Amino acid sequence: MDIIVTTAIVGTGQAGNQGITTSTPVDALAAQLSCEPERQLLLAAGAWAMYRRAGRVAGAAPEAPPPAESETLADCSRRVKQIIDDTLLQNEDDLLLEALARMRNAGLRLPYDFLPQVLQRGAEKKALRAALVPVLGTRGHWLSQFNPAWSWVAQYLAETTQALPTDAETIWQEGTQGQRAEILQRLRQSDPAKARTWLVEVWKLEKAEARNDFLATMETQLSMEDEPFLEQALDDRSSNVRATAASFLARLPESALTRRMRARANAILSYTNNELVVTLPEEIDQAWERDGIISNSDNIQGKRTTWMTKVLAQVPPQHWEEQFGLTPQQLLDAAVQTHWVLELIESWSYATLLHRSAHWIAPLVDWWDGSQPDSQLTLAGIEAKAKSSFARQHKASLLALLPQREAEQKVLQLRESGEEWMPAAVALPKPWSEEFGHTCLQIMRDYLHSLNKDSDYGYEWVNFLKGMEMALPPACFAAALQSWEIPDVKQWIVSYWKRELTAFEAYIRLKKRILEEI
Repeated sequence: MDIIVTTAIVGTGQAGNQGITTSTPVDALAAQLSCEPERQLLLAAGAWAMYRRAGRVAGAAPEAPPPAESETLADCSRRVKQIIDDTLLQNEDDLLLEALARMRNAGLRLPYDFLPQVLQRGAEKKALRAALVPVLGTRGHWLSQFNPAWSWVAQYLAETTQALPTDAETIWQEGTQGQRAEILQRLRQSDPAKARTWLVEVWKLEKAEARNDFLATMETQLSMEDEPFLEQALDDRSSNVRATAASFLARLPESALTRRMRARANAILSYTNNELVVTLPEEIDQAWERDGIISNSDNIQGKRTTWMTKVLAQVPPQHWEEQFGLTPQQLLDAAVQTHWVLELIESWSYATLLHRSAHWIAPLVDWWDGSQPDSQLTLAGIEAKAKSSFARQHKASLLALLPQREAEQKVLQLRESGEEWMPAAVALPKPWSEEFGHTCLQIMRDYLHSLNKDSDYGYEWVNFLKGMEMALPPACFAAALQSWEIPDVKQWIVSYWKRELTAFEAYIRLKKRILEEI
């Protein structure tokens, strides 16, 4: 080969009469050629290349991987397979999640021919992974090792139950980060103290990401017994770990962090001569930052206002009832008389959600609902429009904490009073009650029946229709699939709503099949 390469580089003219030899049977063939040197070189090189290919000895075959173990889950039926295929085809992830959950409960696994597709879907969408793993079967877990994109499967335990496996401690010591976090999560359910001990033993050896993942499992069965360890975590070098620890300590009404926040809040908010007095903090020290109050905030409210709201949002709202001897409604009325009404009531809303202060929910919802007269808003230096921009998210979050029937009635009251009610309805816990579901369907039909030539796209109604897809209970499916009447108005309006309603009905039918077949 060297002589062929050398001759090709320097040229046949420079190589002279030097023979082209390869020390192979190719030389005998080349000797029979009677043509110009250039052609002889090319033919010899070609013959030599073919000789090399024909004479190559195949390499040793790689060792075959061990076969997958026998399946422990039953294969799903043809109808269930078609349902899964339809959810994948229509890209309806929420329906896919529901179908997978029902398959898990029924002890079923996905068909083999679906495995590459669902493994790839899990690689692309993290929200699906936890639901996919229990129905992959042993073949799915086995297959995931052959594609790096499917390595996410190894972060989960293969068991289909939430029980603690017999080799839990081995998995905790030797498993992947995801598997170890799940083991710790399961152990927190049955023995929080032992889970905490396991975490303490390895805490200083773990990287920041792992420490935060493991610390997050303490949300399960969180109690005052966890406080000493969480207090130590406030000094962690990772800001994410410190933030997680602070958020858990804030949920414990008797924790030292909550007491520190109450002391800071008492210096900010006082009640004198029947008036709330707000004193913004001038500066904060390292102790504040250790508790999660950032000093160099660039919030549009300004540093001092942000410090105030961060503190007040962590103090249990009932503290102010005890501190000032006022009811929630009296405190809200007093807040309206200050220049900080939005900041105060927004902070109390966050605190109500954090501490599940049920008796504050109704007064806060009424306030965000706009029950305060415009004169009071003017006195407080805010406009109704400014208040409304905050109200949407707070009303929906607060209403979701109420008992279902009470929350649904509150939403209907919002509608009757002319307030924005659809986002709150969509945010309610799902599924809705049968009565509320039928009421919302009728409201939707009445709206469509009222369409005229001056109607616009009605984006908020489309969002409401999509919200109903996931919220309607099975008892309302038959009513949802009855024909919809749309007035013969502008063609684009009719086409627009027919398209939306067709998608709505397809969703309901598919959901109905899931509930019936799995």
